[in-house]
Amino acid sequence: MNESNRFSGEIPTPESLTKLITALCHEIPAGKILDPACGNAKLLIAAAGNKETIVIHGVEIDPNAYLQSEEALKSSGKKYKLWNQDFFTTELRNDFDLVVCHPPFISHFSQEFEGLKWRNFSGFLIKSLQILNQGGYAIFIISDSFLFSERERKNRNLLSERYSLSAVISLPLDTFVPFCRIKTSIVIFRKSQQAAKIFFAKYSESKGIENIIRDFHYGLEHKNSLQNFWIDFEKIQESDSVWQYEHYRNLREFETRKTNSKYPVFLLGDLILEEENQSIEDNFLLIQKIAYSPKVLLKSEITDAEKFRNYIEINVDNKKILPQYLKLYLNSEQGKKQLSAVSRQGITSLFQLESIKNVQIEVPEIPIQFQIIETGQKLTEVSVTVQSLESRFYKDLFDYSKLYSLVEKFHQLDREDISFGDLIYPLATTFRIARKGSPNLSSQMNSYFKMFEMVAELNSIVLLSALPEDIRRERHNDIWGQDNYKKTSFGVWVGLYRRLTNIYNSLARNQQKQEISVLDNLPFGKDYYLKLSSKKIVENLSQITEIRNKSEHGGSISEIAIQEALNKMHSPLMEVFKELSNAYSALDLIYPQWMKKTHGQYTINFKRLQGTHYPYSEEIITTEFDVNTESLYLFNLISKERLELISDFIKLIQCPKCGHWSIYFYSKTNSSKTKADYINFDNEIHDYNCPTGDFLKKLLD
Repeated sequence: MNESNRFSGEIPTPESLTKLITALCHEIPAGKILDPACGNAKLLIAAAGNKETIVIHGVEIDPNAYLQSEEALKSSGKKYKLWNQDFFTTELRNDFDLVVCHPPFISHFSQEFEGLKWRNFSGFLIKSLQILNQGGYAIFIISDSFLFSERERKNRNLLSERYSLSAVISLPLDTFVPFCRIKTSIVIFRKSQQAAKIFFAKYSESKGIENIIRDFHYGLEHKNSLQNFWIDFEKIQESDSVWQYEHYRNLREFETRKTNSKYPVFLLGDLILEEENQSIEDNFLLIQKIAYSPKVLLKSEITDAEKFRNYIEINVDNKKILPQYLKLYLNSEQGKKQLSAVSRQGITSLFQLESIKNVQIEVPEIPIQFQIIETGQKLTEVSVTVQSLESRFYKDLFDYSKLYSLVEKFHQLDREDISFGDLIYPLATTFRIARKGSPNLSSQMNSYFKMFEMVAELNSIVLLSALPEDIRRERHNDIWGQDNYKKTSFGVWVGLYRRLTNIYNSLARNQQKQEISVLDNLPFGKDYYLKLSSKKIVENLSQITEIRNKSEHGGSISEIAIQEALNKMHSPLMEVFKELSNAYSALDLIYPQWMKKTHGQYTINFKRLQGTHYPYSEEIITTEFDVNTESLYLFNLISKERLELISDFIKLIQCPKCGHWSIYFYSKTNSSKTKADYINFDNEIHDYNCPTGDFLKKLLD
């Protein structure tokens, strides 16, 4: 085995993960503990805990890491034995009570055990299990590819025949970023006969440790929990020995959706035919194999047979579901969420046919499917018609009289607020006021300025709220520049917004070069933040600041000058609205009011700030994650992803004078920096101020 290749795969264990493994070890009685790839021995020492009689054993092949681990073990005050050797050639007695290991899971080597080839980290696992005492435990961090790969199925079967898989704890995709982007899990094995039930859990935050430890060690089962649950081993065998948490969570979620969904819910596997020769070509769908941005097409839409290899082909049973409807569904937000849930996230996120069969599909009656298909077709027709009319208009401006009546019919839809219904409240309201507010030209111009200023501030708050804390610290000066935030202005917010978009675009470029997935791991995914960081939006906002500066410093302005300014701002207004409608259309703005926790699930009552309607609707959802009840959140009601917005910059306040709920944005602080003033952009007549929050204090200091 090549030692340099082995060591090249070693990656530091994050502190949060060390805490989780330590907590798992705490309930396991152990006199002898081993780490077969101990690195600097931090994980090994932490796993040993405060047990005075325990003897620590570590094996480390790299000389430099060995010296670090020896120094750490000496300082620990515990009894230890340490080998600077290859674990696979080190002679060890078969009497260990516990093995913990974060092996080098991206190295390239293999070992032969029990007549099978064990690649990379799995070799550490099988040998560690062999040297355990009867009843002993092994706790390993492994790549998820081992949990579902067809290539590893024989290895998984042998492990469950000889030993007992006890638990699989799914880890976040970004656990080892920036070192690598590999989906990983913790597996727990016991040297005993295979248990009847296996514990599955998802670890996401440090406060989730307590629930995982309690439910695992005490065998607790909460029927309505999707985060921690137990699965019968027989069911795992029926699922081709797949061990991945996401697979069984999806099946449990399926049972819940069957009860709660408006339409019947089926697994995709029940809607497709196995016999390829029993269907016409129009019944075949192609699903892109790469899972980052899945795309679904009818097979008849691709003429180049060479491209078929990039897709998984499925034969749709058109007696149960129309292929055109299934295509629309899988390309929708609901469908993308389902596809994401079953993607096999190893070194590369890919779809496999067996996993795609577990996608959950809502299937209304055939007449409704036809209506959905027809709606999509008519929307395409309307879009083509509008584009055709626009081309005709620019070809001959003086043909306007023939086009006006047609355009007016389309414009009638705007009067019913159809353009605003699915847009978050502050955008929908300020845009509506700008377009359909006062007939007074000066008021119209001010409404335009309010709309643009609100956009600059809202987008800055969103980008800033999503930016990881470590990047905020590292790039503090790049973010805040030389502006004084004691008193803000339109220009200040546009400057902040421009700098933030530069940082996000820089992160995207670095990701392409270094394969570091900072943006993909943010709520709502990379594409959303790149839409907000569009150069078009920044350029349009910069153009508006110039128009505003001229109007503010030009003294009294004539109606003709105001009309000229409005004409200049109309095109940027529509461009910005189009860009933001595209970015925010899948999201809601919510304000949690109260929350209660039951069996690991949070029931949240919230105000939904959507469209232009007031009062805001109140709704209830159930999620795995808690929220703060004094913050506004961007929320995807389908994927349940959420982003808490910095409350020092944006607040939902009920006016103590009139009782009206309004969104307020930060404006300035008083001279002593103890009070912060907030403004409202949708014609709220009352001001609001409150004590300066911690975020603002740090910024101002």
